[in-house]
Amino acid sequence: MTRANRAVRERLVRPMPDDGLWGWGAPLLIAAFAGILAVWYNRRISPGSINLGQTIDILIIAVIGGLYRLEGAWVGAFAFALLDNYSREWTPSIGNVLGPERFTTLLGIIFLIIVLVSPGGLVGLWESGVDRLRRRDEGGGAPRHTPTPGPEGGPAPTTVK
Repeated sequence: MTRANRAVRERLVRPMPDDGLWGWGAPLLIAAFAGILAVWYNRRISPGSINLGQTIDILIIAVIGGLYRLEGAWVGAFAFALLDNYSREWTPSIGNVLGPERFTTLLGIIFLIIVLVSPGGLVGLWESGVDRLRRRDEGGGAPRHTPTPGPEGGPAPTTVK
């Protein structure tokens, strides 16, 4: 038996640690409870219970906040609520291009800027700023960790050896 086969066998035979149960079980119970409460509140469930506009809002919230960290959802929701509540008052009217009624245009511009500047969203911008300040205070040098553009915060496929 080769070393690779032995490693696979040992990996499959080992019992699952308890943190896997709590790491997956607790969020699933919370989501199931939230679904039950949603049906109870709406008194019925149908495909029209959530429409495309709400789905797009959730996607925008996730991307603006940052997809790689849990805190990104909270930061994205806060930023979206601020934009939704205050952008209509502060947006200047520039002909037919921009004005208080063009919330989706303003949101799209901000969305594109965040995606182009920082794929990690606002949380990614915050982390890179803190890292830059920390390096400056320590006297420069190479960064402790380089930001990776790969999926889920992992290394890019071309950098894996």
